[in-house]
Amino acid sequence: MRRLVPLLALVVLLAPACTRRERSNPLDPANPVTGGRPEGFDAVAGYSNVSLRWTPRPDLSIDGFQVFRKAPTDSAFLPLGGLQPPPSQGFLDAGILNGRDYRYRLHYVIGGQLSASPAEDIATPGPLRPWVCDPGTAELVRLSADGRDIAARYRIGITPYGIAVSPAEGLLWVSDPISGSVMRLDPVFLQGVEIGGLTRPFQIALDNANASAWISDNAGAVGHYFASGQPAPPGRIDLLQSPGGAAVNGNTRELFVCETGGNRVRRYSNDGTPLSFGTVSAPSRVAIDSVTRFVWVTSLALGRVYRLNEAAQVLDSLSGGAGPLGIAIDSRRRRVWVADAAGNQVIVIDADTRLEVFRVTGLGEPRDVDLDFATGEAYVVARAEGAVVHLSASGTIIARRGGFSDPYEVGLDPGR
Repeated sequence: MRRLVPLLALVVLLAPACTRRERSNPLDPANPVTGGRPEGFDAVAGYSNVSLRWTPRPDLSIDGFQVFRKAPTDSAFLPLGGLQPPPSQGFLDAGILNGRDYRYRLHYVIGGQLSASPAEDIATPGPLRPWVCDPGTAELVRLSADGRDIAARYRIGITPYGIAVSPAEGLLWVSDPISGSVMRLDPVFLQGVEIGGLTRPFQIALDNANASAWISDNAGAVGHYFASGQPAPPGRIDLLQSPGGAAVNGNTRELFVCETGGNRVRRYSNDGTPLSFGTVSAPSRVAIDSVTRFVWVTSLALGRVYRLNEAAQVLDSLSGGAGPLGIAIDSRRRRVWVADAAGNQVIVIDADTRLEVFRVTGLGEPRDVDLDFATGEAYVVARAEGAVVHLSASGTIIARRGGFSDPYEVGLDPGR
């Protein structure tokens, strides 16, 4: 009998170890990685469609996958399409309404029965096409229409830092200050022309009247080019001290340039003739209110936001936080969005009263902001956290899309 004691003790010692062992079966609801749910499930919003993606599993003993959808008018999840075989990896839900939330579930089908634990996601289709420059991976990235997912990554031959998007044609202008090149690309095939002859091109201002672009070259000039890649009058404005942000007045087609090193905001006619300038300490970026034609300028170094009149004369200034950089104006809703990069926040200002409306804090170095004028929503590049944050018109975070190495700028194609 005394020989049984060590054996019983061994059983007692081994029993707890068995209960702690990780479940390796991906179909097991107790699996700590999958939870028994299909893996890699994403609902990627497009224009009037949602592209569903998942990880194929031909290696598992399953019948396949079943998609369910809950449309805005549905009270429950309903089957979408038939049984998808184990090697399948996606399904396109087409012909649906833009601007509405659609919820999706993906089940394994095992022995003719649905798995107990589905994967879930939500998508809001629409016309918007957000583009993000990620020089950390040398990629131009397109987000889904709702900003929740990365739709595609592209290598375009240069390392993208700056971007501007023509709202009429959707043409993309992308700058690379390292190689000294700029690419003008069509938004579908990402083919176009490469523009050389620049040293450190970065900020880009578009003249939508003739689809041309003014490109700030930090080495001391601003170049002007047609969409064909050919120089536009005057071709080049020289003798500038570290030109930074630039913007075109859509009413007069006049160009405003932040001469960061010269402590000036310069104003030119559309043929490059110098008209006037205003004295602003270390101006960084500039945006123009299409209603009042007032010019708003950030100064990262001074932590100020300046308001200038149409002749580039300073009217007043206000605090822009610890270090404002990016700026965009929603003229319809009378809002000025300021990306306070050093303060890790976005500050929204009333364009008429110049009072703060709200601020969104907890953003990692927000350096650039662009607006969807149809909805008043904003896309903000949070460089330090490697993310693009999609904000509602009231400042609520709709989506926080990570997965970037070193995002720099965002440009929105309204797709209308």
